Amino acid sequence: MRGSDDMWVALDRELSEWGRAGRAASLWWRDDDAVAASGALSRLLALLGAFDVPLTLAVVPKRPGARLPSLHKAIAENPRVTPILHGYAHANHARPGEKQAEFGGHRLMSQMRDELSQGLASLTAIFGAGLGKVLAPPWNRIGSEVLPHLPQLGFVGVTAFRPAATRCPAPGLVQTNCHIDPIDWQGGRAQRPSSEVLGELVQLLRARRLFAVLRDGGTSAGMRLPAGFDPDEPTGILTHHLVHDEKGWEFLGRLLKVIGPHCKTGGAQWLSCADVFTITRDAAQSV
Repeated sequence: MRGSDDMWVALDRELSEWGRAGRAASLWWRDDDAVAASGALSRLLALLGAFDVPLTLAVVPKRPGARLPSLHKAIAENPRVTPILHGYAHANHARPGEKQAEFGGHRLMSQMRDELSQGLASLTAIFGAGLGKVLAPPWNRIGSEVLPHLPQLGFVGVTAFRPAATRCPAPGLVQTNCHIDPIDWQGGRAQRPSSEVLGELVQLLRARRLFAVLRDGGTSAGMRLPAGFDPDEPTGILTHHLVHDEKGWEFLGRLLKVIGPHCKTGGAQWLSCADVFTITRDAAQSV
């Protein structure tokens, strides 16, 4: 693994390659577990302002300690922020020994539908038209049998983690996932080594760039387009403002600083929540 400084250079070079190819690497930022105004949230919002980056903020409406009016007040004057639903109470309903999930198919569908409906209604009452009708299921897990119900409840999008197997998992529903998480959840919730996180990011961006060329009729060193890989799925950065340590905040600041110039020269672009969960009819038919 190359050193951290080398990987920052590698990211800069990869985004330059996008620009030279006449393409923009589409990026989006999702932050999870928002429940109230806090010092950490203020720090997050300061980063958005400094680099003019849109944010999709996943909000838990019924988590203990949730103070949604304070959260609304904190982001009300920031057009860069779009709140979305992050489950209902962020409660685990999986059986012992199974991976945690709130909507993983462990309960009656009627119970899950009721919670999703109530959660969406709670956030709509607070955030109004500013709410994105998107579900980020806690722990990035959702039962496949739940997905067809989401459009019926008013959702237009769903987001989890790792490349989406399909961008349209149910009629009327767009899936756009996150791919890069800088937190080591198994190692004390500390910031992962920057070289490791950046390596994943550069690898994904390079794959997207080369596979897009291949799909569009070009050649790319004998690479084959893997089944289910959509090079047009925006690259999602996943953060948790309540968890990041000082190294995590430093990493985020530097990441935004490196990407920023490429947004001006055409090699990268940050997408809003509305952009991320809009997919053209032609694209929907091709995935």
